[in-house]
Amino acid sequence: MQTKKILSLVVVWISLVAGAQGAAITALDWQFATSANPSSFAVAGLPEATATATITRGSKGYGWFSTTTIDYDWVLAGNATGFWHTGNGQFELGLNRLATSGTLSYSLQIDQYIGFGIDTWAYPGTVSFSVPNGVFVSREALGGLGTTQGESGWYRDIYTWNNITVPDQVSMTITPSGANGTLIVDRLQFNIDGPLSVVPEPVVTQSVAAAGLMLFGFWWRRRKA
Repeated sequence: MQTKKILSLVVVWISLVAGAQGAAITALDWQFATSANPSSFAVAGLPEATATATITRGSKGYGWFSTTTIDYDWVLAGNATGFWHTGNGQFELGLNRLATSGTLSYSLQIDQYIGFGIDTWAYPGTVSFSVPNGVFVSREALGGLGTTQGESGWYRDIYTWNNITVPDQVSMTITPSGANGTLIVDRLQFNIDGPLSVVPEPVVTQSVAAAGLMLFGFWWRRRKA
């Protein structure tokens, strides 16, 4: 019984050293002020945590980044910093953290251009996700040049996921739905609800495990003496 107890303590100790828990809710906000791809930033409150959005242009490399509104009436009300037009490409969001308990809840806000009428075929506003079981919550018209619900313009769509299994690092891929779907995105806000752990470095994990075994060996020899 004593041996099992010591082994259990060693395992717990290794787990605590290898991964440190983060805040209950982690808010990631990509406003795409520049054309940097990947678009990355350090996450406040999580040491050495980096959030990354990788933008993949659509077929034949179609897509671009822009901060101008020349020839377009695509302006967010007072806070536009730049937008990505990816064609039928995708956004891949990632954070170098693991789910401490194995499950997390997500919410995602997408500020995107949505077309109505003759624009619906190209900019329907419907998206698909690599994470299953997303629930559409709401759609809000963001204003701009007189945009109201039901007119082509900028909208904020909100989706949620509750208690999903996250076996690897936090990630989500966003793609347009349909054969002709196109993504034009100004901002992505990705909130992660649940404790997070550091992704252990292999060398660190091996060293900690070796130290634990040394401690166990030292205790065992003293017990036999």
